[in-house]
Amino acid sequence: MTEQESFEYVQKLAHSSSSLFSKIENVSGFNTPKRCTIDFKRLHEKIIADPLPETLKHLIKKSDKGRDWLTIFRSAILGNVQEGLTASYYHLLNIESIENEMIAIASKEIQNIDLKNGGISGGNTSKLNYEYQAFVFALRRTLEYLASSISSFFKCEGNRIRHVEKMIKGREPKEINEKISKIVSKAIVQLADILPSNDDGLSVRDTLAHWKAVDAGIFNISEHDDEIIITLVGGGEKLEMKKPIENVNNSSSQKKCYAIISLTPIIENQISRVENLIRDIYIEMKLIQ
Repeated sequence: MTEQESFEYVQKLAHSSSSLFSKIENVSGFNTPKRCTIDFKRLHEKIIADPLPETLKHLIKKSDKGRDWLTIFRSAILGNVQEGLTASYYHLLNIESIENEMIAIASKEIQNIDLKNGGISGGNTSKLNYEYQAFVFALRRTLEYLASSISSFFKCEGNRIRHVEKMIKGREPKEINEKISKIVSKAIVQLADILPSNDDGLSVRDTLAHWKAVDAGIFNISEHDDEIIITLVGGGEKLEMKKPIENVNNSSSQKKCYAIISLTPIIENQISRVENLIRDIYIEMKLIQ
């Protein structure tokens, strides 16, 4: 095969296989929300730029141990932090979809059940449990990946978000060091529901990893004066019965159904706070604006 023939073959192969990979992506691919995708695109542009941003030039020189901190830092962000956050969003969307289907089915089927101002609970909600458990692990590992990226920025090793301040203490660049230490210290307090202190007991992630399974909550339907409340109770987030907030049945001839399955908004809030922390860290590194 001549050089020209080889070139033409490669071009033809690329063209003919593009449809294949496009269809595979439709089945198995997943992307973060647009705002998150934009942030990581900007990060990618910054950390592979030539010349590098000033805040990354200290990573070019290899350490005495031969560590290539620039490559480690790049991989920590684009290979790990991004992947962990994307997985978190994937499980969040699956949880939201499952909850919406549960609400739709329950609001219809409950019209034929006389609860007499009582309630019923139970059912097989394994899919919801598994997605919730996967979300917990994905979000927690995202935080630890973030810790790894921070430590590599300061040319040291570490993968515990709780230990960041101790890991990077006294390391250059000092101005950025002090700002990031304060950000992480404040964030740990704000993320107490994900990273409880030792005094508050085990996190859901630690309980899952080391002790026992934790479910998303018990599916519950109750009637109060001809109003139906559909909810999850208990579970890893300790969900409670709350005041009805949304009528999910528009028919005036049927009982009003109120959906307060509240797992989705709770974990949406969790992932939003973690995403904000990631953004704040990389803003201080002057990698995004």
